Amino acid sequence: MGRDRLTTAAEVIYQNRYRTLEYYSHTEAELAAISLLQKSADWAYEREWRSVAKPEVEYTSSFAPDEHYEKN
Repeated sequence: MGRDRLTTAAEVIYQNRYRTLEYYSHTEAELAAISLLQKSADWAYEREWRSVAKPEVEYTSSFAPDEHYEKN
């Protein structure tokens, strides 16, 4: 289930005004980059790079109906 390697790192963008997210105008990858790769200019001294990967998740249901459950 886990990943053994990191994705390619991207340089964080430091700015005084954050870029606005237009949720339905961007792909999932673009939304992630806009959200995760920008920081306040106050932090520019960090010169940070980030490696971001979409988690691999298995979804399971814990719903277990009992004798009182009514199907509609």
